[in-house]
Amino acid sequence: MDDKPPVVVSLVDPDGCNITNPEQVAEQFRQFYGNLYKSQHTYTQREIQSYLSSIQFPQLNREQVELLDAPITDHNITEAIAQLAKSKAPGMDNLPLEFYVTYSDILVPKLKVLYQSIFDQNLLPESMQEAQIMVLPKPGKDLHLPESYRPISLLQIPVARCSKLCLPGSRKKSGSSIHKCCHECVPCPEGEISNISDSENCMKCPDDEWPNEKKDRCVPRVVEFLSYTDDPIVAVFSAVSILCCLLTGLVLGIFIHYQDTPIVKANNRDLSYLLLVSIMLSFLCVFLFLGHPVDVTCMLRVTSFGVIFSVAVSSLLAKSIMVCIAFKTTKPGSIWRKWMGAKLPNSIICVFSLVQVIICVTWLSITPPFQDQDTHSYPGRIIIQCNEGSVIGFYSVLGYMGLLAAVSFVLAFMVRTLPDSFNEAKYITFSMLVFCSVWTAMIPAYLSTRGKYMVAVNVFAIIASSSGLLGCIFFPKCFIILLRPDLNIKAAIH
Repeated sequence: MDDKPPVVVSLVDPDGCNITNPEQVAEQFRQFYGNLYKSQHTYTQREIQSYLSSIQFPQLNREQVELLDAPITDHNITEAIAQLAKSKAPGMDNLPLEFYVTYSDILVPKLKVLYQSIFDQNLLPESMQEAQIMVLPKPGKDLHLPESYRPISLLQIPVARCSKLCLPGSRKKSGSSIHKCCHECVPCPEGEISNISDSENCMKCPDDEWPNEKKDRCVPRVVEFLSYTDDPIVAVFSAVSILCCLLTGLVLGIFIHYQDTPIVKANNRDLSYLLLVSIMLSFLCVFLFLGHPVDVTCMLRVTSFGVIFSVAVSSLLAKSIMVCIAFKTTKPGSIWRKWMGAKLPNSIICVFSLVQVIICVTWLSITPPFQDQDTHSYPGRIIIQCNEGSVIGFYSVLGYMGLLAAVSFVLAFMVRTLPDSFNEAKYITFSMLVFCSVWTAMIPAYLSTRGKYMVAVNVFAIIASSSGLLGCIFFPKCFIILLRPDLNIKAAIH
């Protein structure tokens, strides 16, 4: 006699149509029982907690709690198998109870490890969460209607495993040292997650997300740049830049107010004014490096301070040349007298600054800088930064600026021993020494840092070099103008 339940060959759907396709029949049962057991009410967590707190549950004593919390033993597993009813239909694995009874000596130790792992990790394996639904016809009912059948669930006993359950955040790796059919649990690689137990593969997070500490879900990356709100160093840079800019403006005001005094005239007033304006703009240029980068600020960052510093260094170069020419004109019949005046220094500044402008325009025309996102330098972070576009263009701007500074330093150093009447060269020598030292030290620091720290190094170099120019060249003159007016006379200058 065949004890297998009859196969449902046809059903009538809610529209009254007869369906015979096995998949459609199964889907009809799934929909019917899904709606049948679906809750008609949605309760909030507060309502659930309120309901449960109103029920007087029986309390376990300490002995019962310790008994339940005790580790699972082989005897517990053997006893549980012995108490299961025999001759029952197996689950989806088709392994009946008799299989576990026959091979209990082999399976009990494995099952003990499995069940203990389930309790310790508070996770059920997928095999215990699956059931095979079978329907049995109700006597005297129309077998073409889903409600004429009684559903039963066939659950399976978890199969013993030679490996522990792989938690979310890890994946299974086949080829265990125990047996070739077993597996090991390995953590997901960097940038990947697994959000289910016993995952075969890990999933890669989107570019704007990163795995959490457990690697079981993706979380938004931390966006990083020199922020006005989050980075105290930005407030420091801003305050120092504004203070230095105001101080430069004050020096410029002093020079304008005392423009007819010998020390201001002797140092070429127009070049001094241009140099002070360039230093002031270089301090303001710092703000292009702070805050959230955009394409416009990325294009203006390096090009602005490159042109501004080129004007400043060209002014110092023109001062050094004029000092040298001024000394040579003291000799009777010197041919250098025709080079005295404003025409030569203005030409020097225009020509050398124009070269930097041409370099910057060429760079911006071919491969301009742009806003970029670095997701690889630091795990879990997105660094908003400026991509220079062309490395050649970037280092051409810095290289030309360094060349001007080096030429100006060498020339000022050569004429530093001229008589005290022309000691402007000494100030230029010290200022260029500070300028070259700052930018020489900046290059290795710039190349060894990433993200917002690279920008901070650049900002520091701009502030330090600009302060060096302001302090070495103009502070001694301001000291004479304000505190030693007795030296600000022709007799002391000449």
